[in-house]
Amino acid sequence: MALTRALLGLVVLAIFAPAAQAHTFCVPSCPGGTSESTFQAALDDAAKNPGPDTVQLGATTFSSKTGFLYDGTMPNAGPVTIVGAGTGLTTVDNSGASNGTDTLKITGDTASTVSGLKLVVFGSGTPFNSALRPTRPKSLPTT
Repeated sequence: MALTRALLGLVVLAIFAPAAQAHTFCVPSCPGGTSESTFQAALDDAAKNPGPDTVQLGATTFSSKTGFLYDGTMPNAGPVTIVGAGTGLTTVDNSGASNGTDTLKITGDTASTVSGLKLVVFGSGTPFNSALRPTRPKSLPTT
């Protein structure tokens, strides 16, 4: 009887638990979204927020010597949509980065989207940099 009540309580909690809400993180600002000071801060906050999120970039150049990372392997991370103001207006680059530094790296098992921006990679030689590197965690061996 106690087990039945406990299971019923879990079912009720599951039914009425709030669903993960999509959120928009804006750099520097946009109507209806949360303003972020940097592109990387927006990516970090999106990865921490449950469910799918959008990172909306303004019309400017975003540069990083270490590249930008969306860590989709974080526990709450869902797919991210990264949207610029247009390919002639928003640029993301790794200016000043050492060889092998990706401009934008998206990790995790979710389908993410990048649009409306220009990705630029600097550097030459080996290892070669990439403008966009989507990666998935290696599958665990099956037994």
